[in-house]
Amino acid sequence: MKQIKTLLLAWFFLYALVEFFPVYRWIDLGMFVVCAVICLLWLLVNPNHIIITRQLLLPISFLTFWLGYSLLSYIWAHDRMLAVSYSFWILRYLLIFLMFSQIFRVQRIRERFHLFLLLIMILYLGIAIYEMITWNHLPGSRYHGMMVPIPTGPFIGENILAAYWLVLSPFLLFIPKLLNRSWLIPVVMISIFLIIGIMVFQGARIAVISMLALVGYYFVWHLRWKMKLAVLALMILVGYGLTLRYEQYSRILHTEIKHQMDSIGEERQSIRMSSIKIRSQLIDETIEMLSGSGGLGVGGGNYETVMLKEAKYRTGGITNPHSYLMELLGNFGVLVCLGFLALYFYWVSRLFLCFRRSDGKTRYLYLSYLLSLLLFIPASSIPFSIRWDYFVWIYFAGINAIAHADVDPKPGTDNTLSDQIK
Repeated sequence: MKQIKTLLLAWFFLYALVEFFPVYRWIDLGMFVVCAVICLLWLLVNPNHIIITRQLLLPISFLTFWLGYSLLSYIWAHDRMLAVSYSFWILRYLLIFLMFSQIFRVQRIRERFHLFLLLIMILYLGIAIYEMITWNHLPGSRYHGMMVPIPTGPFIGENILAAYWLVLSPFLLFIPKLLNRSWLIPVVMISIFLIIGIMVFQGARIAVISMLALVGYYFVWHLRWKMKLAVLALMILVGYGLTLRYEQYSRILHTEIKHQMDSIGEERQSIRMSSIKIRSQLIDETIEMLSGSGGLGVGGGNYETVMLKEAKYRTGGITNPHSYLMELLGNFGVLVCLGFLALYFYWVSRLFLCFRRSDGKTRYLYLSYLLSLLLFIPASSIPFSIRWDYFVWIYFAGINAIAHADVDPKPGTDNTLSDQIK
């Protein structure tokens, strides 16, 4: 029996890994179906297993309400098939969240989830470096088959890679504290600044600004002054060395930084559609959709459809809302958007309280999750939609598990997080 459980956990680990690397969507879907069947068989063998615990009540209630609302939006949606499709996506979110919430009841998995997320971030960096050196891209990239040095990782576009780097960055930044290995700090800082450089190269301005704010916070509040001097000296030496070794990329990076800095001051005076103006107009369009639908939204997946047919403001041809919150608001109206915000701030408050009450390594672990969750908002404001990225709900299942790790632990399996880390 123990061997079977180990094999099942290994399968779920492999499935999670595949979800975080959505190169071939059909593989993700196939493994998801297998996982769902495994869970169904497990419930048949263990009919007394409690699926929805008190800690899962709020997120499961939201996801169930969201699913029901999406199905109901079929009635007023412009494109009803899109509403049906979005409902299937939400159903998959719900099942993924449920399945991995059961997995996170296992102590050794819950206490190591941050290491899994760190592994994902490092793998993303490895792929990005490979892309920049070889100018080759994975099959899922929009640059696949093109000789373009802009890295996209396992995703279709570079902005998606930048967004998830941003969300995962606290786990890299605080790993020296969690492992109590000060010698890792220079390695981590070099990696972080390399990622920031790639983000600049990608033109992901929101990600760059957010990452610099995070690094500034870490540098000021979590490094001793001797380490600050050592890190600064190392950054200068490494930066100078990389500039000499990769002169072509250095020139491109310098040009891109200058372009981004100049554009910040020029955009408001430009007669062309700037990114700031486009986002402002998209917010206006979302409000128009909300008003025109009586606060109900235009129906699941119908935001882009309505933009194509009924847009009132100039958005430079862009139909994507450029914000997950605006996407929820436009598609599903006030209730679903407020429901998501309520769940989000519930997790933030839980993690903040756990952070305040903890100490030592446990405190840094909670801080990593808290900062990661806070960075989700700017990350989801980068030009793409996360509705196809089902692994976000694996991440949320982990967030929910960590946020409740000290609440009503189950003897034998669910010790408190403080016991786990110490």
